Amino acid sequence: SREAAETLILALSDGKLKYTQLSPPDKNRVYEAVLFVTSHFRVFGKNQRKNMKDATKLVPFTCKQKEKLQYWIDIDTHDYKVIDDDSESDDSDYGNYGESDYYYDSD
Repeated sequence: SREAAETLILALSDGKLKYTQLSPPDKNRVYEAVLFVTSHFRVFGKNQRKNMKDATKLVPFTCKQKEKLQYWIDIDTHDYKVIDDDSESDDSDYGNYGESDYYYDSD
């Protein structure tokens, strides 16, 4: 899925994907893919998520879609420390953000 994300980022960045010329179902597929990358911190690195954010700045998503993306972008901009389950240190002040209450909702 990381390779697919890179392909989408490059297509949007290079103008090879003309979002405005897509059918509504295809526009929704692009949005869902962008939302998936943006909301999955453990799968996609910070650079991929930042590149996706930058690549979609000019994409004309609906207000509701932009709001949902912004929610995940705001979560991503907070400083946090991910503690691996294998970690032997007890940094209980940070919490275990790997077991987050946040989840991806495609609706």
